[in-house]
Amino acid sequence: MGALTHHGGRIDAAMALFPDAPRPWLDLSTGINPVPWTPPKGLKVDPAPLPDRSALARLEAQAAAHFGVAAERVAAVPGSEMALRLLPLLGVPQPIVAVRPSYGTHGVVASARVDQSVLDDWAG
Repeated sequence: MGALTHHGGRIDAAMALFPDAPRPWLDLSTGINPVPWTPPKGLKVDPAPLPDRSALARLEAQAAAHFGVAAERVAAVPGSEMALRLLPLLGVPQPIVAVRPSYGTHGVVASARVDQSVLDDWAG
């Protein structure tokens, strides 16, 4: 199963490990969805340019309001990989725990790794 724990695809390895799995396969590891999100009517979205600083600030402010936290506690990042790697730098409470099985990055940033089967016991 180790072949499937790193970000970046490997659908060929998954297909080889699970030849009897239902078809077609949907590879979500690439971030390319064959059924992409469609913005609701009235919302203009231009996916070509990168967001500017003011757009990111508005996004973070709206997310902060939605989650009921201060805006400085919200960071828009270009994906979960970046967010995971930032966790140790953000002063979040320790330990940072990765539950196995998981992707490789989860274990890299974690200060503790626990097996899914013992999660309830570990949490106390």
